[in-house]
Amino acid sequence: MNEKNINEVVSSLSKQWAEAFARQDAEAIAALYSSEAIFYGSTPERRQGPQEIAAYFAAFPPTTGLMVEFSNALASPISSDVINMACLADFSADKMPAQRVRLTWTLVKENQDWKVSMHHASPTDYRPPDQ
Repeated sequence: MNEKNINEVVSSLSKQWAEAFARQDAEAIAALYSSEAIFYGSTPERRQGPQEIAAYFAAFPPTTGLMVEFSNALASPISSDVINMACLADFSADKMPAQRVRLTWTLVKENQDWKVSMHHASPTDYRPPDQ
């Protein structure tokens, strides 16, 4: 797998994810995840599989102007069917402060389609608790 192919996979999946997120389409977002995907979003609970991931996104209240922009992406192939990706994701909406998170995905080929198998988001302003 060459760099061009890797970038096309990451770009395509990121675009689909951003479009579904802007529509607030929890089922479309969840469809981008593998059958056994592990997901850490903006809440402390871990979720697994498209059904739990859809429930996570469905729980958000309807919001106008919702969008996400991905930047600073770095992708690295692990094998011909696995890609690791890390980027910054800037989330914004009308009447809400913007939030930047670090986002890491592991992408896998499942039934000939690329899917997110591991999703982890963490705020960029994170500071470890005092010990």
